[in-house]
Amino acid sequence: EENYQGLVYDATTPEGYENCREVCKELRPLRADVEKTRKALKAPVTALGKKVDAGFKTLIQRMDKLLEAPQEAYRAEDERKERIEAERIEKAKNAMTWMRNLCNTAMQVDSAKIQELLNKLEEKEIDPELFQELLAEATGLKEQTLQSLKMALSLKQQAEEINDPERSLTDSYEDTRQQIGETRNLS
Repeated sequence: EENYQGLVYDATTPEGYENCREVCKELRPLRADVEKTRKALKAPVTALGKKVDAGFKTLIQRMDKLLEAPQEAYRAEDERKERIEAERIEKAKNAMTWMRNLCNTAMQVDSAKIQELLNKLEEKEIDPELFQELLAEATGLKEQTLQSLKMALSLKQQAEEINDPERSLTDSYEDTRQQIGETRNLS
């Protein structure tokens, strides 16, 4: 190594070119010998490594077999919990969509149907277990929808009275007669 360090190799001249070839000719067999020695020294270690790998491969396969059942069990449980959570969220969103759609429905039906929708919504509980992270939004949506339905009911009733004055007079007459009858019965 000391003989070759620090030398400048110039292959642009015929003498330098030959010198480079000679140095390579001398170093190649030395390099090959070093590689052979490395492989010879490494061979027993490599063989031992292969034996260790083969021995542990069987053990690892057995351990993998033992791991299969508990892994499958907890993965199945994780999937079940995820499915339940997804179903809960879907159910909560569907309930909120139903509330949002009530106002659209109210515009297309008569006052009696609006009253039914209003009653249904008033009876509907905002379940904290169902709505969880959507609880505040669902509660606000219910209150807002109730107000909108009450307003729609009032407007629809007024429109129905205007569109059917005969009916509203008849209804008023019947209400008055009924009240008079109740008053007479009390006397």
